[in-house]
Amino acid sequence: MLVLGIDPGTAITGYGLVRETEEGLVLVDCGVITTSPDQPLPARLQVIYRGMSEIARERYGMAEADLAGRPFNTLRNYVFSQTSIMRLYEAYALRGKAGLAAITEELVKPA
Repeated sequence: MLVLGIDPGTAITGYGLVRETEEGLVLVDCGVITTSPDQPLPARLQVIYRGMSEIARERYGMAEADLAGRPFNTLRNYVFSQTSIMRLYEAYALRGKAGLAAITEELVKPA
């Protein structure tokens, strides 16, 4: 069994992949996806999403259909729904600018 752990962040997103063996857990891969603090939040979140997709595709052989499917989306949605900023990412990733605007309006009320 493979287990992926992700430490979500908008500046640095860390990830680690371990495999369960008879001897215990063995590190398979780890790394970070970084974004520029000069970029607006939606652009930074797109970098993180593309980075996660690229890692899944290139290092673990996931096809485009896999990336659009339930297992990848379930993981992405779980990880990125853990904080308010990540909730914004989910809305943007799933529904585009309209989703981001809707969730932003829900979170930030005019004075």
